[in-house]
Amino acid sequence: MAGKYFEDFEVGAVIKHNQGRTITEMDNVLFTSLTMNSQPLHLNEDFARHTQFGQRIVNGLFTLGVAVGLSVPDLTEGTLVANLGYENVQHPHPLFHGDTLYVETEIISKRESNSKPDQGIVRFRHTGRNQHGVMVIQVERTALVKKRIPGLSSVPVELPPRLRRSMLFMPGDSMRKINKGVQINVDSLILDLEDGVAFNRKEAARQTVVEALTTLDFGRRERLVRINPFSSPSPVALEGLPADDLLETIEARPDGYVVPKVETPEHIRITSDYLAQAEIEYGWPANSVRLLAMIETARGVMNVGQIAQASPRLEALVFGAEDLASSLGAQRTAAGWEVFYARSAVITAAAAFGLQAIDMVFVDLTDMAGLEEECRFARQLGFAGKTAIHPNQIEIINRVFAPSPQEIEQALRLAQAFEAHQAAGAGAFELDGKMVDLPVMRAAEGVLARARAAGLLE
Repeated sequence: MAGKYFEDFEVGAVIKHNQGRTITEMDNVLFTSLTMNSQPLHLNEDFARHTQFGQRIVNGLFTLGVAVGLSVPDLTEGTLVANLGYENVQHPHPLFHGDTLYVETEIISKRESNSKPDQGIVRFRHTGRNQHGVMVIQVERTALVKKRIPGLSSVPVELPPRLRRSMLFMPGDSMRKINKGVQINVDSLILDLEDGVAFNRKEAARQTVVEALTTLDFGRRERLVRINPFSSPSPVALEGLPADDLLETIEARPDGYVVPKVETPEHIRITSDYLAQAEIEYGWPANSVRLLAMIETARGVMNVGQIAQASPRLEALVFGAEDLASSLGAQRTAAGWEVFYARSAVITAAAAFGLQAIDMVFVDLTDMAGLEEECRFARQLGFAGKTAIHPNQIEIINRVFAPSPQEIEQALRLAQAFEAHQAAGAGAFELDGKMVDLPVMRAAEGVLARARAAGLLE
């Protein structure tokens, strides 16, 4: 998600950062060597074995850097001017190779900058814990951050939880393809255990997904796993293929799960209940494992409003046209009018309950012009992004679902005009022959937020 502005920080608030980072031997040795640190506790396994630790420990400065880095997407991405200092650094317990670091942040204090009226100073306390919940680092960071564009702080806007312009399905049983995926400029990777995997390859796919999640560096890409669908519209328990998928992959801690062919709220509630138990068992923050629901059957479309309210961990509704057309007995066409009602229903339900709406895949891998046209129409309808089945589709999807330079320029003009009219005590006003009021300003702030999240605007 985009970082927060000075006005957004509330003193005393505690923010739990969902993304963790597993520390490898290479991380420790490379960082220690590059920083000219000859401490044998980081480099010499034989030496470390005879110490009280019994093994090498991770360089404390590296731990500090990762702890701060894990906080950036939720706190200061795109809004940081400068880090002013680090104080009260504590390492109460060592971090070892193979440990996974998780971080939470408390907002300690904030004040206006004395010399920069458009900026403010915020003090954070970052606390890092390993996978067992044991604190391994605590540090206080002071940062200079931007304020909102003047006037816009009075415009309420609900920012999306994260950037999901492009979401690429990767077959879960192919480490080669997943390796390719982590090198692509895609917002989310969906490791598929459903349609992309033959029935006799399901177990192998689960093992490959776990290996990928625990060994590959996904960078800022969201790591999702698509499980297999429920066999009944009204299940009473988690069982069968979706149960196996969750049980065998949860310990690798993906960022979330995509539930296909969701037809009733029970599909989401039962999945969410299992994830809640896993979070308790592993000591993870509540609702830290996300859910995305695929709406791709007639029953799912009819129940989409109830589905959208099924769990607080549900972040997006993903529309699937191919299975829906089969469910309806409809013939797929390039224009897509046969699924237009269902697309609109998904967008409306997502908007009504504060979720993202993600559009269907474009199945013709040779028609790039058609892909771009469909992306533009989907964005006009209100979709936040689009699923994809081939890496070659990602560049077009990312470009279309990001604000254009013209949109950004217009949003900035609106913000400046809004500030001037607010200072003059005016409400709605006219710009370029068009009426501007709060809904228009909310849309402009949304454009600027997406631009910052996409790295198009500082």
